Amino acid sequence: MGGSRLLGCAAAVALAGVLGLAAGPVAALPIAFDSPDLQAPETISVTASGLIAGGPIPAKYTADGKNVSPPMHWTEGPAGTKGYVLILQDPDGHMAEAVIHWVVYDMSAKVFSLPGGMRNTPEPTNPLGAAQGWNSHDTVGYTGPRPPAGDGPHHYHFQVFALDRVLHVHPGAHLDRVLGAMKGHVIARGELVATYAAPKPAPKPESQP
Repeated sequence: MGGSRLLGCAAAVALAGVLGLAAGPVAALPIAFDSPDLQAPETISVTASGLIAGGPIPAKYTADGKNVSPPMHWTEGPAGTKGYVLILQDPDGHMAEAVIHWVVYDMSAKVFSLPGGMRNTPEPTNPLGAAQGWNSHDTVGYTGPRPPAGDGPHHYHFQVFALDRVLHVHPGAHLDRVLGAMKGHVIARGELVATYAAPKPAPKPESQP
């Protein structure tokens, strides 16, 4: 899946160049879903209030708006599920790695949703027992999309992983630490992909003669 996603992005950029359209990033960067260590059946359905798969993310969930996290929902994992991890990444950024927007881990096997507007704290009280990690903007918790002006729409991957163990990773961890603990323990997964592009600047008023 990861290879086809990278090829698809490259083809889209090439087509944009031929048509003279505004081009975004050159190629998509790897995300958690692409890791060989995190492969599993994609049997989990991921949804978010106000988001449609492939559609634009409402402004209130972006850093151009209120910058609050959207309410998330997913279906139950298979027998043997001990917990869930949610990772939100943008592979279309201009960084050395995919931009990390949200990491939530050590959610219990009984948790199938996250409330909207979660507090940006390492140990949220809802859901109780869960932990949040660092994002690419050097804060803990959620930070919404804000791609550079002039880019085409970026793709935001809300990835949910069902695990056969509780990670017991300390709250406020970096994504690398969480991914290392997940290695070999993913038994199901799913994702929701939505898009967002920087708002176009308002046209300048015409000068009066």
